[in-house]
Amino acid sequence: MKKLMVLLAVMLLIFPFTGCKRRLKVYTDGTISLTLPEGFEEKTDDENYEYVLTSNDAYVMCSHADQAFLDEHNISDITLDEFTGYFIKDEDKLLLDRSYGTYNVFSYEDQREEKSFYSMVGIYQTNDGFWLVNFICDNTEVKKYESMFLEWAGKVTFKD
Repeated sequence: MKKLMVLLAVMLLIFPFTGCKRRLKVYTDGTISLTLPEGFEEKTDDENYEYVLTSNDAYVMCSHADQAFLDEHNISDITLDEFTGYFIKDEDKLLLDRSYGTYNVFSYEDQREEKSFYSMVGIYQTNDGFWLVNFICDNTEVKKYESMFLEWAGKVTFKD
């Protein structure tokens, strides 16, 4: 009995430090692939985005500016940093602005219909244009998601 009590005490001490990580899953539409925790669902009825994933408290919305779009707007020869600059409207509102070489990340808070959201945007340059991947959560969930969003942004891949 004493051994059982010691074993239970040790397990109770160790368990909080082991953590429970959710298993990861690769979500893809055939062109873009995102490695996220299991539990996201694809939303196929959103005309404004190429690919949308939702969970209980986080969203991932992907947009593609292809070569035809870039040509139409006379910006076909711009760099990743120049393209990113089009989306950074008010630098005072930026919470994060980083370049990782092959992609850029910035984040900000947004107010929509009396709700506050935290948004982290990854911008990626591919052979056929640029992709914007917007990771979104309620503003009250920033501490939970900020580091996860950064990790997820680093695991976005594209089919050439």
